[in-house]
Amino acid sequence: GAGIIGVCIAHFLRKNGHEVILFDQNEPGTQTSYGNAGLFVSHECVTVNSPRLWKSLPKMLLNKNGPLVIDWLYVFTHLPWAIRFLRNCTSKRVDHIAKSLSSFSSHAGLSYEEIFNDVDVSKIIVHKEPIFLYESKELFERNQYAFNLRKKYNVHFDIINKEEIKKMEPSLAPIYYKGIVLKGESFTKSPMQITQKIFDKFINNGGHFIKSKVD
Repeated sequence: GAGIIGVCIAHFLRKNGHEVILFDQNEPGTQTSYGNAGLFVSHECVTVNSPRLWKSLPKMLLNKNGPLVIDWLYVFTHLPWAIRFLRNCTSKRVDHIAKSLSSFSSHAGLSYEEIFNDVDVSKIIVHKEPIFLYESKELFERNQYAFNLRKKYNVHFDIINKEEIKKMEPSLAPIYYKGIVLKGESFTKSPMQITQKIFDKFINNGGHFIKSKVD
C-alpha cells in the first residue's frame, strides 16, 4: 500500500538495493495518510487501552454527546477482537503496551531522521510542541495515570497553569485549568505531501508503482 508506512518501507528497501514494486488502488498518500494529525511523537506511549476504561465506559456509552460512539452490530460481528481489546485494559497489559510503544516510537523517530536527510521536507514540518489542555481539576487529575506512564517511559513534558496557557495561546478562551506541553515534538502541515515527497524519491531512485487493486 502507498500510505506513509508502505512508502517508507519501499524507500528503505530500494535504498538498500532491492527491486521494489509498490501497489495501491489509489494515488500515494491520499487515503489514511491524507487526513491524520501528522504528529511526530518520538516517545508517546499512551493508548486508548487503560485500566480506567472499565469505570468510564458505561458513562461514555450512555452519554449521547460523549467521545465514544459504538456500532453494536460491528461489535457483535467482531466479538473476538472486542474481547481481546478489553483484555488489554489491565494494568499489566497497558504497562507492557506503553513500554513497547515507547521503544517503537523512538526507533520510528530515528528512521524519519534518516529519511529526511534524503528528502527535503523542511517547509512542511513545524517544530512546535503540542499542548493538551484540561478544563477542570477533575479532568486533569483523571489523567494522572497517563502522566505517570509518560514519566515512566521517558516522555518529557511540562505542566502549565492557566496564566502560562494564556501566555502561550492568547487567542484561547480562559477556561482551562491546566495543560501539559510535550517537549521536543513536531508536526507536519501536510501528511499527504510528506508521503508524496518520499514516494517521489522512491520512484526517482528506481522504484516502481502499479496503481491496481490487489485481491
